[in-house]
Amino acid sequence: MSQSPADAKAPVPSGRLIALSLGLLPVALLAAAHPAGMALLMLSAMLLLSVSLADRVLKAPGLAEARVTGVQEIRQANHQTGTVRLRVEMPAAVRGAVTFGLAFPPQLGAETESVTGRVEGDPPGVRAVFSFTPCERGEYAVREGALEVSSRLGLWRMRRRMAVDLVFRVYPDLRRERRVMANLFLNRGQSGLRQQRITGQGRDYDQIREYRPGDTPADIHWKASAKRSELVTKTYQIERTQEVYLVIDHSRLSARPHPGGEGRPDEPVLERYVAAANLLAMAAVREGDLFGLMTFARMTDTFVRAGSGTAHLRTVQNSLFRLKPEPVYPDIDEWVRFTRVHVRRRSLMILLTDLSDATTFDLLEKRVHLLSRSHLVVVAMIPLPGVAPLFAGREAAGDPWEALAGHLMWRDLQGFRTRLRALNVPLLLPGAETLALDVINQYLTIKQTQRL
Repeated sequence: MSQSPADAKAPVPSGRLIALSLGLLPVALLAAAHPAGMALLMLSAMLLLSVSLADRVLKAPGLAEARVTGVQEIRQANHQTGTVRLRVEMPAAVRGAVTFGLAFPPQLGAETESVTGRVEGDPPGVRAVFSFTPCERGEYAVREGALEVSSRLGLWRMRRRMAVDLVFRVYPDLRRERRVMANLFLNRGQSGLRQQRITGQGRDYDQIREYRPGDTPADIHWKASAKRSELVTKTYQIERTQEVYLVIDHSRLSARPHPGGEGRPDEPVLERYVAAANLLAMAAVREGDLFGLMTFARMTDTFVRAGSGTAHLRTVQNSLFRLKPEPVYPDIDEWVRFTRVHVRRRSLMILLTDLSDATTFDLLEKRVHLLSRSHLVVVAMIPLPGVAPLFAGREAAGDPWEALAGHLMWRDLQGFRTRLRALNVPLLLPGAETLALDVINQYLTIKQTQRL
C-alpha cells in the first residue's frame, strides 16, 4: 500500500523533542540573568530547530511500505467477546514503537482502538490484536486505520491513514435459547433417542389396493374402480418433507423494548424474533423439512424460498442479521398478496407479530382466511411486560392501575385468540424467554399429527 499525500497526516512532536525543548529553560534563565547567556540561548534554539526540521523533512522509515494483512470478515455473536488479529507488515529497519489503530463503530464495543508494539518476526511486522464485545446485531464495516511510527531521530511521530477492509457480522446470541431447548429433541421423531409413532395420514399418493370395509368414500379411486369393475382404494405415504415459513413483522411495534435478562439491557422484541427464526431454521433442517423466511413492514422486503442444507441456513442467517425495526404500520394486505402469489405449495406459516394495536388485529382477522384456505397459519405474539390476569396467584407489586391495565390488555388478547381459533388459526402468547421454545414445540406438534 503506497503512501500518498491524502494518506499522510501532520506529524506530532515526540516525547524526546518535548524534553529537549524543556532543556532550553535553564539557558533561558541564564540569558535573563546575564547578557552573555542570550547568545548561547539563540545558538541552542537554532540548533534544535534545524535538527527537528531536518528530522521532520526526512522520510520516516517503513511508513510508506506498511500494509495490513489478516482476516477480512469477522463473525461474532452479540454480547460475546471476540478478537481481531491483524499484522502490519513493515521493513525490519524500523526502530522504536509502532502504534496501529482502527476506527471501530461504537456498536462493536472495542476495548481499545489502538495497540503499540515493535517490529519483529519473519516477515517483519507488528502484531495487532483487538478485543471487542458487540452490543447490537448487524453488519459493520471498518474501512480506515492509522499508523504511527518514529522519525529517524525520534523527534517526531509520523502518522498515516491506511485503507483497511474489515467486515464485522454480529449474529444474535442464542445461548439462553439453546439452554432452554437442550432436551427438546430427545423424544421427537427421528432426531431423538426414542421413536414416537407419527399419527395422522399423509396426502402424498402412493398406490392403490383392493377396497376393504371401513375405507372412506374420499379414498376410493373411482376411475380405477370403473376400469376394473371393482372398488379400489388409494393409499398414501406419510409426508416426510414439508415447507415451513417463518414470517417476521418488523414494523414499528417490533422496536418495543423487552427485558434482556442475565444482566443485559433491554432490547427490542425483534431480537427475540430473530433468535426464534435461527433456532426454528435449525430445527426444521434437523427434522428433514424445508425452511423459508419472509419479513415485511410496509412491504415484503425479504423472501427466502424454503430449502435445506448448510448453504441455505447461511443465507437465512445473512438475511436476518441485517433486519431492523421500521417506524411504519404493517401492511397485512401486501404480505397476504405476496404469499398467495409466491408460495403455492401448502406450507406452515408462523407469523411473529404484535397485535397490541386493535387495527392491526382487525386487518389480520379479515385477511388471514385467504391464507388459511391453502396454508396452515400460526400467529405468535410476545405480550408486553405486565400483561397478565389479576388475582392469578402473584403478589401485587407496583401501581395497581398498571396491573389493571395489564389485565385489560390480557383480556383483549384472549378475545383475539378466541376469534382466530374460529378461523382455525392458533394464537400463541409466549413470554419473551420462551418464544423460540413455544414456536418449535408448535411446529413439532403439527408435524407429528400431519396436519399439513
